[in-house]
Amino acid sequence: MCIRDRERFERALELHPGRIRYQVGLARTHFLLGDELVALEDLERIADRAPGYAALHMLAADIHERRGDLDAALAALARAAPLVLERERVAIDRRAVRLSKQAKTEAQFRTDSSGHFLIRYAADIDVATVALVRELLEDAYVHVTAELGLTPRTAARIVLYADGEFRDVTGAQSWVGALYEGGVLRVPARNLESHRDTAARILTHEFTHHVLRERTPRLPAWWHEGIAQWQEALAAGSSARQLDLARARDADALLSLRQMRALRPFDQRGDVVKLFYAQSRSFVLWLVDRKGRTGVSDFLTNLGTGTDTDAAAKRGLGDSVQGLWSEWLRDL
Repeated sequence: MCIRDRERFERALELHPGRIRYQVGLARTHFLLGDELVALEDLERIADRAPGYAALHMLAADIHERRGDLDAALAALARAAPLVLERERVAIDRRAVRLSKQAKTEAQFRTDSSGHFLIRYAADIDVATVALVRELLEDAYVHVTAELGLTPRTAARIVLYADGEFRDVTGAQSWVGALYEGGVLRVPARNLESHRDTAARILTHEFTHHVLRERTPRLPAWWHEGIAQWQEALAAGSSARQLDLARARDADALLSLRQMRALRPFDQRGDVVKLFYAQSRSFVLWLVDRKGRTGVSDFLTNLGTGTDTDAAAKRGLGDSVQGLWSEWLRDL
């Protein structure tokens, strides 16, 4: 969704002024463009006419979660649940459980802010840790926006959790060092001060997701992870041992492009996750080396205007994604 999408929905509503689907679509574009209050006003007007339209309640939940109003998000999910099929209701119930845990855990959290970030943190987290996080995030802002040629439309929201809270609230697996979900960076605060380089990598990685989500919402997940790993490596170096992808290629053990596009890494076993991240990272680093940072930035800029992924790749990087993927495989 982008400015071009907003213009399309506005034109569609000129032709079909009462069409609820187009009105909700316009509200979603306002949300993704950073106009959260405008989007909520849109939804309030629609709800008066179509209270049984599930998509508007789901969108309201997204907006309220992004704004940190978890009680309002839960209320929107409760309105949506009776209006959807059983499979969708299960997903809503799971999300409601997660939001309920977050609301309970974060009820007494404190708030800190800087020009580009709003930080909420558990009361027993040391203020020095919060100051370090703020400093590293501002460094990440300067670095990532310069490298990508993109700036986020809204301030990034960060939640810092004390011992045990992060995994309880997010349900993240043990290998997950932080999480970007619902437009919020969620970070366990333990040991951040004593592991500054690791903290810089984690925060840079997750902030990159925020920039990409806001400016290139069409970007597939595997591109997200590759670009985020590129940025974290630039921020603080990367000492992680990389998989031998050339050997995996020769053994026909790599994930295909189709698999990369379809995978949800958090739902996969460990060896698949490692391949997913290693291939994403290797591909993006290869692109930067072969096409230059400017080429990657041009690709992202084109994608952010509403161009599809292949067309954006051809304009910014000189070939389709499949063509680039095949060339990367040969060069491993």
